[in-house]
Amino acid sequence: MSASLLQPAVIAAIDDLEVVARHIVEGLRTGEHRSPFHGFSAEFSQYRPYRPGDDLKYLDWKVLARTDRLYTRQFRETTNLSAMLVLDASASMAYPDDAAGAVSKFTYARLIAAALAYLLVQQGDAVGLMTMANGQFVYVPPRGGRMHLRRVLAELSKLRPDGVLTPQTVIARAAELLRRRGVMLVLSDFYDA
Repeated sequence: MSASLLQPAVIAAIDDLEVVARHIVEGLRTGEHRSPFHGFSAEFSQYRPYRPGDDLKYLDWKVLARTDRLYTRQFRETTNLSAMLVLDASASMAYPDDAAGAVSKFTYARLIAAALAYLLVQQGDAVGLMTMANGQFVYVPPRGGRMHLRRVLAELSKLRPDGVLTPQTVIARAAELLRRRGVMLVLSDFYDA
């Protein structure tokens, strides 16, 4: 991992944190976040009236004995999260200048992006990166795994605050590239002049 972005003290400070989506997300694997689909896993979700063709092993026989109505048990399915980190790399993020001894907004934003990427990958979620550098989009598609985390950290460490960013353009492009329901985290000062 990039030594300048995630030092052992930072990892130790954030290691017990979790990133949890409050809304329903769509993923490809089992994970910690609520899915829009009902499955037959271990976590009970709700009852629904029986429909012909439903599997009989999911009928709740105790409810039938009490109410004389057929109800099917449904269970909540969980999935992994796909997150897109959108980082502002415009010249306005260089304030205050690192040479003056103060830490810039860009340095903080990059550290936060690296920490969030680390947390997401550690809990089995997919993380991607979107920014604009030198007038061109820098895009790393959302994936999981330690090798992908290294790629995201490498891209973050290459970035330098320069030029102008139009947040609406970058955010709209990131939303297009985030194909399923997921989370977009924008790290910016939203100063585009």
